[in-house]
Parts: sequence; structure tokens; C-alpha cells
Amino acid sequence: FFIVEPGAELLLRGQLRIGLAWQKGGIPLPGLQHTGISIRRDAVFSCGADVSLAKGAHVHVSKGAVAVIGDRTFVGYNSSVYATHKIVIGSDCAISWGVNILDSYLHKLEGDLGTSPIVIGSRVWIGHNVTILPGVRIGDGAVIGANSVVTKDVPEKTLCVGVPAKVIRKDVSWQL
Repeated sequence: FFIVEPGAELLLRGQLRIGLAWQKGGIPLPGLQHTGISIRRDAVFSCGADVSLAKGAHVHVSKGAVAVIGDRTFVGYNSSVYATHKIVIGSDCAISWGVNILDSYLHKLEGDLGTSPIVIGSRVWIGHNVTILPGVRIGDGAVIGANSVVTKDVPEKTLCVGVPAKVIRKDVSWQL
């Protein structure tokens, strides 16, 4: 699905591939759903050149919110980017399947701000089934291990894993 409400902006700086069908080793990944983008009233979704959203990926930008995805970034199967305030994802990122990036808890607890921006640097690799919670900053070149829950900032070029995610290695680098 594709929803752009009145007053919303979709800014494309190049090709955006939606619903990319990809198979690992020729075996289709399970649970694929429809790909969707929804940009609500007065919201902005800015997308760099050569961005790919795999089947089942969703980008939702709430009323008045901003979501930015940098050049050559891949968002994997059944992953969600849910911006109620602001989410910025850098260039050359690899976001695996089942990842949830949410800048809000979607419900307010007494005394809680409810929403806080997320900034993900460039060349970040996020493993499958990772959840990134409000207010997190992930530095350039970081790697987040599968099934982790990121609740605090992640320094650049570090490997973080666990629930909650913790740094287990520094000075890491990765390649496709």
C-alpha cells in the first residue's frame, strides 16, 4: 500500500525500490506481507538514491513527523520504521528482516515523554529481529547483533548484542 495524505511530502533523490523480492540461497523467507508506506498529514518522508524496501517492509510517518533514509540503504523483509517524531537512517545501511525502529512507545506512561528521535549513522548493519527504541543514537559503522533490543546509544564501529544491547567489541568493520 502507498498512502500520502494532503500536506504530506515525499522527497525522492533517486530510485526507491518497493517490495523487493529477494531470496537467501534461493529459499524464500517466510511470513512475507505487503510492503507499505504511509505518510500522514504534514509529515515528511525523505529518501536517498537507490533505497530498497523489501517485501513486507513498512514505513509509517505520523502526522507532522519526519523520516529520512539515506542513499543505498536496504530495509529488509517485515521490518518497520515507525516515526511519530523523527527518525534518521544514514547511507549504506543494511537493515535485516524483522527489525522494528520506533521513536515512540505508542502509549504514554505517567511522567514519560512518549517520543524521542532516533538517529542511525551511515554504514550500520542491523541484524534480524532487532528492536530500536526511542531516543537511541547509533554511530557510524556499528553492528547490532540479531534479536537485540537497543535501549541506549551505540558508539561508532562497535558490535552490540543482547537484551538490552551492550557493547561486546570495539573497532569492528563489516562488508556485504
